Amino acid sequence: MARALIISDTHGLTEEVAKAASLFSFDRAFHCGDFCVDENRFPFNKMTLVKGNNDFYAAVPLDQELEWQGIRFFVTHGHTYQVHYSMLQLKYRAQEASAQVVLFGHTHHPVCFEEEGIIYVNPGSFKEPRGFSKPTFILLDIKGDEGDKQLQFTYYDHRYQRVPELSRTFRLRA
Repeated sequence: MARALIISDTHGLTEEVAKAASLFSFDRAFHCGDFCVDENRFPFNKMTLVKGNNDFYAAVPLDQELEWQGIRFFVTHGHTYQVHYSMLQLKYRAQEASAQVVLFGHTHHPVCFEEEGIIYVNPGSFKEPRGFSKPTFILLDIKGDEGDKQLQFTYYDHRYQRVPELSRTFRLRA
C-alpha cells in the first residue's frame, strides 16, 4: 500500500500544514497551489507543488505530469483552465496528458468524481472552504497491483478528523 497527502489552497498556513504532515504517515505529498509561502520552507519543500494564482514568486511549474505507483497524475491549481466556470478545459488537458487522476484546487470546493475513466479530485481548502462547512485535505491510499488498483480518497477536516460524506473509492484496471 502507498499513501499520499493531497492539500490545496492553504494561503500562508504553515503550522497547520506541518501538523497534518506530522500526524499522518505518507509516501508522497501533493499541494495543488496557493500555498503562498516560500516553497523552500518545510513542509512545502517535501511536496510536489504547482503554482496557484496567488503564488506570485514561486519558482514552481503551473502544472505537473507524473507517474507514481503506476498511475498517471496531472496536477494543477486549475485557474489557467477556468475551473470556476467549467471542467471542460481541464478535461481536455487531462485527456491530452493521458491522466488517470487529476488533482486540482482553486475553487476551494472539495470534489471527488470519475468521468470517462479519469478521476478528478479537489481536496478543498485548508484555510477558506467553499461548498463545505469545514476546511479539508485528503489522504489517498493506493492498494492492489498493476492490473487492478483501488484508490481510496479519504477527506479530513481542519481538526484532522475523517469526513466520510466526502470520501470516495475508485478502481483502476489495466
